[in-house]
Amino acid sequence: MKIDGEPLITATPGEVLERDMILRILHTMEEVTDKVLADFTAAARNRQELYDAEEVRHPDMGKRTSPEVSIDPVGSMINHRTLLAEECEDRLEDAAYAFSAWWADVSVCAVAAALTGLSVTVVRVRAADPAANMEDDELALLPAVPEHVQKYAELAVLLDEPFLSGHDLGPGLLPVGGREYAERVGLRVRSLPDGRVTVVAGGWPEARRRRLWGPQWLEHRAPVLPDTGLLIRHLAEVDAPTAVIAAIREVAVGVDNTVEAKVHADELQKRMEELADDQSEGVADKVRQLEDQANAAWKQGDELPYRLAAYARVLTSHLPTLYRLCDNRSADDTP
Repeated sequence: MKIDGEPLITATPGEVLERDMILRILHTMEEVTDKVLADFTAAARNRQELYDAEEVRHPDMGKRTSPEVSIDPVGSMINHRTLLAEECEDRLEDAAYAFSAWWADVSVCAVAAALTGLSVTVVRVRAADPAANMEDDELALLPAVPEHVQKYAELAVLLDEPFLSGHDLGPGLLPVGGREYAERVGLRVRSLPDGRVTVVAGGWPEARRRRLWGPQWLEHRAPVLPDTGLLIRHLAEVDAPTAVIAAIREVAVGVDNTVEAKVHADELQKRMEELADDQSEGVADKVRQLEDQANAAWKQGDELPYRLAAYARVLTSHLPTLYRLCDNRSADDTP
């Protein structure tokens, strides 16, 4: 299947996608996500090799006890390459999270549609596209920001407007961070013809992800996925084969455990910060233990893009089976 060339999706915003098109889209997402993950893996390996090269050249770096003047062009080149490698790895890590989350999101939408008899639209598939902006007419077809969140954002932005206009409001008055809050929930500030401001849905990819997934994306860079137990019950209701249920349960639990590892790492980090100034006996050993546990949790959490891809891959591969089972069940229910 070609990835380059004409867009795979050419339907109008509200148009429903047929099953064969959904399957084509998911398989193309599989190809693309695998390429992005491979690029990220290679970048991480390249960065580590440069770190190792620097340590080999300067094994006693940081241990010198006397002042030293040195000129090291090769070391400077390695440092330059390392900085570039770090930047490349960071950018590709962002892409790995974005593409794996997108694929997982669409695969879940497809499975949910199969199980419930609902439809998947073009706009919903494009909602988490990491590289496509969306216009207002398309954004209007996506889930809206909750009304109370919209109101909070509008109020916060209005409270900050005098500060942005340079007015001196006297001592003790500070901005409330209205624009930052609006961006956090996937909104953007728009100026009206009369000079007032309001907030509207943001059309860029990050804004849409925040609208779709909220804190789950902001805190863990993960999409909102169905509860594993609930998903398994729905699969059992359509008499999905035991092997299919087992495969989906395995990858779903893998995602759950990886997100939990990220949460645990954050908790350990906060605990270490609380103990930072404690000089009591035994605290230093406790901090080292917490640090080891946090590093292990972070290492597990870093697997999330690969876990999301594994989740999406299993759902994609078993989707034709689910279509057939749901069709059979509908036929049996027909009088």
